[in-house]
Amino acid sequence: MNALLPVAQLGGELVKARLVIKAGQPTATAMASVVVDKTVQAVTQLAYALLGIGLLAISYAADDIVLGAVAFLLFLGAGIYGFYRVQKAGLFAGLISVFGRFAPASARNGLDEGGRSIDAAIREIYERRQAVAKASVVRLLMRIVSAGEVWLALMLLGHPISPIEAIIIESLAQSIRGAAFFVPGALGIQEGGIVILGALLGIGPEIALSLALCKRVRELAIGVPGLIGWKIAEGREILRNFSRPGRAAE
Repeated sequence: MNALLPVAQLGGELVKARLVIKAGQPTATAMASVVVDKTVQAVTQLAYALLGIGLLAISYAADDIVLGAVAFLLFLGAGIYGFYRVQKAGLFAGLISVFGRFAPASARNGLDEGGRSIDAAIREIYERRQAVAKASVVRLLMRIVSAGEVWLALMLLGHPISPIEAIIIESLAQSIRGAAFFVPGALGIQEGGIVILGALLGIGPEIALSLALCKRVRELAIGVPGLIGWKIAEGREILRNFSRPGRAAE
């Protein structure tokens, strides 16, 4: 959903929370797990980008590019840390205190209690440091392994590269895409970023653009069935609710 629809990389998180709730988990636990997972995503994305920049500096001595990229990533890192501190301080309670005033008076107590429950669940997850660390390692390894897509695609396109070069392209391409969250699917931006990264590594624009299109095909091949499956699941839920005896009597 985040890859294919204009949801600013947030709509998919709401769907994840809904699916976790439908699987039987409490609402507070589902919402907290999604928020913490989003934070883990951001932290591992930052670590992966730093790995790619380090490999770029070692392999190509592109000091001017590296310094600017590191400065930008440090700025992003400060934002991620600020988001983490806000979570620990009570993210949902704060949001409800600001926006809850627009809700009916009869619903405010429930909203306040729900916000405090989610904040408590978030803090409880962060207290499980070993579990969060394991989740972060798995997420980072997944990002590193995803460079295999770049390596394989370029080999099939007749322009083989080393695994290190594949990691450089994938790590920085993911960072460019993440920074362009406000553009639906990072359309155009991801492609332009891959072309620029390819030029740094001596890959021609035609091959780099072909690589970018290969990544889009993979997104469609995985994302479209996922969206269809989600809509089918939602449709079944609507039909079940409509066919309940009480509902049918209405």
